[in-house]
Amino acid sequence: MPIRKINTWLEKLESYFLVTLLLSMIGIGFAQIVLRSFDRGIAWADVVIRHLFFTLGFVGAVLAVKEGNHLCMDLLCRFLHGRFKRSIDVLLNLISCVVTAVLAKFTYDYALVEKTMESFLLEKIPSHWPYLIIPIGFAMLSLRFLIKATLDLSLVIRKEKI
Repeated sequence: MPIRKINTWLEKLESYFLVTLLLSMIGIGFAQIVLRSFDRGIAWADVVIRHLFFTLGFVGAVLAVKEGNHLCMDLLCRFLHGRFKRSIDVLLNLISCVVTAVLAKFTYDYALVEKTMESFLLEKIPSHWPYLIIPIGFAMLSLRFLIKATLDLSLVIRKEKI
C-alpha cells in the first residue's frame, strides 16, 4: 500500500530533521557559550536558537501524532473497544486533520501580513520567514492526522483484529 511507504518515508525525514535541528541548537548554543567566555558572541545565535526550538516543538508534535502519543480528547475511546473504537479514532483524526489544516491556512495568512510590514529579523532575513514555521508545522500535523486516519480506516474496512 503506497500510504505505508509515504508514512515510512515521512517518518525517516522527520527523524533526520529532528536530529539536525537538535544538533544545530546544541552546536550554536555551545559556540555561543564558549565565545561569551572570551567576551565575544554570535549576534544572531539567541534568535536562531529560539526559532529552532520552536521548530523542534512542531517536529516533535508531528512525531507524537505518528506514534499516537499526542494530546487528544479520548475519554470516550478509553471505554470503547474493537472496530467501533477504531472508527471513532478515524473520525477524531479526520477532525484533527481539518482543524490543523485550517490553522495552517490562517497562520500562513498571518505570515503574509507580516511580509507586508517589510521588517527584518536579522540583517538580511525578512521577519516573515520564521513565521512560516507555524503554517508548515500545522500542515505537517494535518498530513500526519490524515495518514493516521487513512491507516486506521483501512484496518476498519478490512476488519482486522485490533
